[in-house]
Amino acid sequence: MPEPAATASAARPIEDNAITSADGAARARGWQRQALPPQAGECYSEFLPVADGLTLAYSHYAPRRDLVQRSEQSHAGRVLILTLGLQGHSFTLDGAGQRFDFASGHSTISAFAHVQGQRHFPAGQTTRQLRLLVQERALHQYGLQAALADMAQAEQARLLFFGRSDGAAQHLAQRLLHLRAQSRASQAMNSAMTAPSPLQWHIASLSLLAELLRHLPSGAPATANATAPARRLRGSEQDRLLRARELLMQQYAQPLSIGYLCAAVGLSECQLKRGFRALFGTSAYRMLTAIRMEKARELLEQGLYVSTVAYRVGYQHPSSFSAAFERYYGMPPKSLIAKSSRTALAAGRDGLQGAKRSQ
Repeated sequence: MPEPAATASAARPIEDNAITSADGAARARGWQRQALPPQAGECYSEFLPVADGLTLAYSHYAPRRDLVQRSEQSHAGRVLILTLGLQGHSFTLDGAGQRFDFASGHSTISAFAHVQGQRHFPAGQTTRQLRLLVQERALHQYGLQAALADMAQAEQARLLFFGRSDGAAQHLAQRLLHLRAQSRASQAMNSAMTAPSPLQWHIASLSLLAELLRHLPSGAPATANATAPARRLRGSEQDRLLRARELLMQQYAQPLSIGYLCAAVGLSECQLKRGFRALFGTSAYRMLTAIRMEKARELLEQGLYVSTVAYRVGYQHPSSFSAAFERYYGMPPKSLIAKSSRTALAAGRDGLQGAKRSQ
């Protein structure tokens, strides 16, 4: 849910936790990562240039204290930013005091040419967001320049839309997250065999762009109504489905069942199944599998044993986990452990050689 306006000043700038967005950057294959200093917590953003004027961004913020991140951005032309909240919530205040909210299960569309403001992230909460940044020249190239029709040329920043993400947008966002997971697995294996192609990134990004622009009357493509959702959900039903998704994300290590989810959120089995398809574009089982596989990959990259990881992500038998992992990523889980071990061994050798040279 969006953070109430009354709490906008809850996170006040403190000198030792007010970080600038220019702090730290490390480049990996295709993706560029910008991370805040470790004392701030696990806080980073990753950027992937998809095409000229089109960039995909993924952010993960889990600050130890209330975090205020100062940011100043300026571009030659206007930029359209489309954000899908995946987990948690945050907000941004621009120099004029205008507030932009970003919340789990919601989409935010904004535009700016030059903006100076502060991004606020509450402590004790993980906030994950997926963004598309579209330069004005790219909007013209795709014939979508009308998306900026309501923003004056001299206007610095403007909120164009904030509301619940529909099932189609959620499904397309999950597709991009799956491609990102494939890309990271490919990097861990040091192999391009399973890496997503530039065409896959481009198609998936443009599909999400077209879907989100349906929220802007002036920016909707001519075929905007061709794939409109067949069934609209009531607000109370959406809230319960969002709660069910949060339970999957929080309790993925437990033996969850459809019956448990239904009882926990107050929906019938039919309502839950149809609602997941309508709101998220997938089933509860597939979403749970995706959550477990993403967490499993993180644990394997840390060097944990396959059996340990299997139990930590909710599998009673390591063999079942290994089969599910290979179906999802196209490689056995042991391959990530081997890669992690080789990296650690190489780092150890380098450190030992450096110590000998210094003696």
